[in-house]
Parts: sequence; C-alpha cells; structure tokens
Amino acid sequence: MDITPIYDLRARLRAAMIAGTNLLSEDFRLKRAVEAVTPLEQASPVFARIGQLSKALLNPAQEDKEGALLDTITLVDAVLCTQGAVAAGGQGTETEITKLPGSGCGNVVTNAPYSVVSALTEALTSSGSGHFSFVSETHENQPELFSDYRIKAALVQALGAGYSELADLAETWLKEEDASLLPLLQNQFDPEGKKEMVRRVRVMEAIAPKEANAFFVEKLPDAKKEVRQALIFALRHCPENEELLWNLTKAEKGNSRQAAYRALTHMESSEAERFCSELCRENALEVMQLLSHTERDWAARLVAKELKSQLQSFVEKEYFLTNEQALLLQTTLQAVVGKTGPEIIDALRETIRLEKRLNNKENNPFVGKKENWTFSQRYSGGTLSNKQGSFQDMLIHIIHRTLIRTADVEMAGFVMEVCEEKQRKKEDWEAYFPVAAVAHLLVDEDCSGWLSKQLLGLVRPTKLYASLYWAWGSISWNEIRQAFILQDIALYFDLLDGYQTSYVHTLKQDMAGGIADVLMRCHDAKLDQLLIKYVSRENEAYRTRLEEYYYKRALAESDNRSYLRMLKSLGSQRCEGLAVQYFKGRTGKISLWEIKQFESYCLPGDAKAKYEELLKVYDLIKRGRIQLQKGPGSTEEDILAYLEGLKC
Repeated sequence: MDITPIYDLRARLRAAMIAGTNLLSEDFRLKRAVEAVTPLEQASPVFARIGQLSKALLNPAQEDKEGALLDTITLVDAVLCTQGAVAAGGQGTETEITKLPGSGCGNVVTNAPYSVVSALTEALTSSGSGHFSFVSETHENQPELFSDYRIKAALVQALGAGYSELADLAETWLKEEDASLLPLLQNQFDPEGKKEMVRRVRVMEAIAPKEANAFFVEKLPDAKKEVRQALIFALRHCPENEELLWNLTKAEKGNSRQAAYRALTHMESSEAERFCSELCRENALEVMQLLSHTERDWAARLVAKELKSQLQSFVEKEYFLTNEQALLLQTTLQAVVGKTGPEIIDALRETIRLEKRLNNKENNPFVGKKENWTFSQRYSGGTLSNKQGSFQDMLIHIIHRTLIRTADVEMAGFVMEVCEEKQRKKEDWEAYFPVAAVAHLLVDEDCSGWLSKQLLGLVRPTKLYASLYWAWGSISWNEIRQAFILQDIALYFDLLDGYQTSYVHTLKQDMAGGIADVLMRCHDAKLDQLLIKYVSRENEAYRTRLEEYYYKRALAESDNRSYLRMLKSLGSQRCEGLAVQYFKGRTGKISLWEIKQFESYCLPGDAKAKYEELLKVYDLIKRGRIQLQKGPGSTEEDILAYLEGLKC
C-alpha cells in the first residue's frame, strides 16, 4: 500500500506548526493533503483516525486548534515510525557495514524558538544589510545560542561570507570549539578554493592541529595558491612533518616556499636554529622578519643575541645609526614581541638603558621624520601602534604586547623593577605606567592598592587615565571560562594574508571588585568604558552598582550618549532627567529626527518612561528653553504626535 499521502500530510502539519494555527482553515495545501488521505481511511482504523483529526483541524469552529494540531502530528509521527525499516546483509551477502562519520556539530540543541534560530541562521548564511550587527549583538546577548549544532553549521558557512568582518567573527568564534567540529570543516573542502577554505584550515589547526594533520597532508598535493600556503603553514604543529617541510623548501617557490620556512621556525628544531643562525650572518634583516612570528626558545635566544649585537655596534659608533641600521634595529625589536627568557630580558634592559640616545634625532635618522618609528604591518605581526612616535613609544608598545601575549611572570617582574626605578628617579615614569599596569595585573594578588596610589593623587593624572585605557583595553569577563581574561590577537599581513592568532590568559584579579572601585573614583570617560567589560551574569551586585554609577555620570555630562548606550546594554529602565540633560546641553537647534534617533538608540527605559521623559523635553521646547529647527514634519505638533504614538 502506498502511504505517500501520510508523509505529505506530516510535511504540511509541520509547516502549520511553524506558520501558526490562525491560518489552518485557510491553508489550501493542508486541505489537499487531507483530501489525499481520505482513500486510505478504509484500509485501517488508525488511518481513519488520522483523517478524522485532520479534518477537525480545518473546521473553523474548532476551539482548541493548538491541542488538535499536536494530537494529529503526534499520531502521524507514531504511525510513520512503525513503517520504517532498517536492514543489513547477513552471512553470505556482499554488504559492508561502515561507521558513519560524525556530523561535527556536537550534541547540543538549545531550547530556543525556531524563529530565533532561523533568523540567526539566515543572517549567517546570506548577505543583507544589518546582518553583521544582528549576529554580533546576538552573540553578546545570547551566547548560549551558538552552542546549538544548527548555528555551528551556519558559522562554518559564514567563513565564506562576502562581508569579511562577518567571516572574521565566525572564524574567531569557531576557534573556541573542539575537535568535534572537524568533520563539518572537512566536509566539501576545496583545496583549490579561496579565502573560505583558508579560514577552514586556520580553524582546524586552532581547535585540533594534531587530529587534523593527516587531513592537511592529504589535501596538500591538490592545493593551490593561498590554500596551499595555509596548509603548509599548518604542518608546523607536528614534529614528524619536519622532513616534509624541508623538502617543501626545496620544491616550492615564492610564498609557498616562505610558508615552509615560516612553519619550520615554529618548531623546536635544531636544524631550523642552525639554518637561521647561519643566514643571520649574511642577511640579519631577513632572519628577523622570519622570526617575528615565532615564539620558540631558540628563536628568542637568536633575536636577543642579534639585538645586543646591534646595540653594541651603536655604542661603538658613537650613537649614530644609518637608515639601514635603524631599519634593522626596528625590525629586530619587533621580533622581540611575544618572546621571553633571560636573554630577552637582558637585551631589553640594555635597550632601555640606551633609549634616550636612540631617541635623539641627531643620532637616529628615523627620529623627527615622516618615516618615524612606525610598526611594519608586513613583518611585525600586525600594527601595534597607529601613530608615528618616538623610539620610546615603539619600545613600550613592544613590551606591552609581549606581556599580554605571554603573561610571563619573570618579564612582568622585570617591567615592574624598571618602572619603580624610573618612578624613584623621576625619569619619565609616566611613559612606562601602562606596561607597569599590565605587569601588576599578572603578579599581584590584588593590584587595586597599587592602582589607587598611582591614580588617586592630589593632581588629576589625565595622562595616566589615557594610558590605562590603552593598556587594559583587552581585558574582559569571559562567560565560557567564568573568569576575567587578558586577550590579544596577533594579525599577520604578509604571505599568510590575514592570518591571526589569539592569545588568552586567565587573570586572578577581580576586576569588578577593588579595581572597579578605583576606576569609578577617577570619574574619567575613557576608564568608564572599561567598566562595562567587567559585567557578568552572575555578579548582579556589580551590575546594579555600575548601573547606578553610569546613571549619575549621565546626569553630569552634557553629551551623555555613551553612558546612555551603556545603560541600555545593562538593561536599565531608568531615564528620568537623561533626555533633558542631553538636549539642554546641545548647541544649536534640534529636530524631530534627532529626538527619534536619541529615543531609539540611546535613551534607556520602557516606552512609558521614555514618553514621560521626552514630554519634559517637549515642554522645554514650548517654553523656548530648547530651540526647535522647524520644517516640514518637524513642528511642535509633530513632536507631540510622535510622543503620543510612543505612549500607545
């Protein structure tokens, strides 16, 4: 007997569950499916019952449509379940039973409405205006949705998004997964593909480099261009690939050959160390560029040795650098980033001792010119500073990046020692304050006492406020780790175009405790933006305290929009006095359009609270305290009509 009509009926019933029961009696496709089942009603009592329940759904007089729909779909599913069959060949057959590959999606299905999952999936897998902001805001407000296997599959698709920022976000989030995602990443992998496949390789090597190694080797012969370079570079995680990589340095050309050399520098390889040491005698600049991405101990020793050699040459030549020497010194210092050990610390100590002389434009051809000590995107692992500054600026940036990438306690201790000595001697210690702030985070059990001493003196240290905002900008609460983290992302813009590596370290400091108290006492707009990063779902007390602090700050600032947006993100429902404060502080005339934008994107609170607050603004307009830029659609009557609509 052909029971295809029952399968068709189930499909229509499931569609009805998504569309809603209000449209059941008007669903012509469902009517046709019910009619197709009618001939089967004579074959079995259970089919007759299905027909009876289905026809009841189409009756406009049916009161409990939701219950009736649930009863019908349950019975249909039960019947079809009994019609399924699974068979495997027994003895004497040629049938082979093989294990099905994993889905790569995990086992998690979140208890989220279909409408939410569907909207998020569509935003990840299709192009359109506002998709990026919708996805990023959903991840911030509902991170649990991204553990759903359906969303993980959509994230893999998003690696090929036309909007590169969305693809980068997807890559970053997928790198937080585990090896269970590998089958999904390897499915339909195209070794001749483009950026999407490169991103897949990066994610695989980030979550399970050893498990994915066989896949990398398998796909390498057919890979082309950027995908080939990414696969070669991904081989660095397994020591058994060293011979293959050396062979690739001889067989490959161009960027693929450079990728092989780069991969070798990431291995604890005596052969790679010997090769770089010999090459350094002939072309130190090329070696320093090559070693800027690796953090191996042997590379740190080689970079430190080269840096001390250059500093010695600088001293012997009466503190003058040629253009070539200055470029080599800059590149060598950039190669220090992310490296630790006693040799690196000794080299940095000598560099700091000579920094004033290196900062002198009479001795240094880079100082005071347009090509001032800037950070090369090509070799430094990303731009560490957006400004052109002094030699000291560059040196502090390098120390800062090294601290947050390594979280090395010995390096932190060295930095604290340098800063304390400079502060004691009053030698421009403020310049070293940001790296001292990171060092104390890594070493102290609670650095709020030290921070209070530095920031809450008699004189308002605004320069230190700006430095701390820069130094601590990468600290936030992490819901997954349930801890505060210090994070940095290294971006590489050379032959591995767009390659990035994340560095995440768990802090023992309670940023929402005494440290937050010190920051609040500073009453600084920049530092106030750090406080929102320390909010966690579990710490309701801090959220309440921060909401009260932001509210008071918003009442004191003429342009309080940044505080209002932070209050909205906290879910605050208070807006009394906030709109009046903003519009009274405005210079010039305001328009209805500006009021609408302010209400939608800045002002916290529900519709009733907003109405009452904006009504006070309307009263000030009527009294002439706030000037209105009148025009078509922007009169006092238009404002009142808008507010009445908001009230409803």
